[in-house]
Amino acid sequence: MMDTDARLLIKVPLRVLALSAGYAAALALVERKFRLKPDHEWLEVAIGVGLTLVPVAMEAHTIEQERKNGASDPISWKTYEGSIWRSFMASGAPIIFWQIGEAIGRKWELMGYLSTTENGRSKVDANTAAQVADGSGDPEAGSTSGGNGGGAVLEGSAEEV
Repeated sequence: MMDTDARLLIKVPLRVLALSAGYAAALALVERKFRLKPDHEWLEVAIGVGLTLVPVAMEAHTIEQERKNGASDPISWKTYEGSIWRSFMASGAPIIFWQIGEAIGRKWELMGYLSTTENGRSKVDANTAAQVADGSGDPEAGSTSGGNGGGAVLEGSAEEV
């Protein structure tokens, strides 16, 4: 049997890492399957904290029961605190990597969308200098129409309005 330090500082964080990776995969599946981002982030965080702290508490309780029966050494507060910190790091890593992957995926999707060309121009390129200057939205019109840049011309004084 492993000693108490190894159980709390190695075994528990590895268990938490596996739980958190499964949790991140489940959250990603829900978001992809239903194409929605839930408004319940507080619940996601609460579940994540529970997945982080419950295994530490359960293992500490088991070790304490073994100590009462004379089968284990007592747990030091340093070991217990170290186990909690390692478990938070272990549970955070899969969530952070998942979110970084999601951000990169969104960026690649946006870059693919923006790079789609038609006649050598991007389909999304709506604000050329000529369009902005003219205010027409027509890149062929350029600034020859004598427009005012798309803004409205107000006449009269403030008292008349």
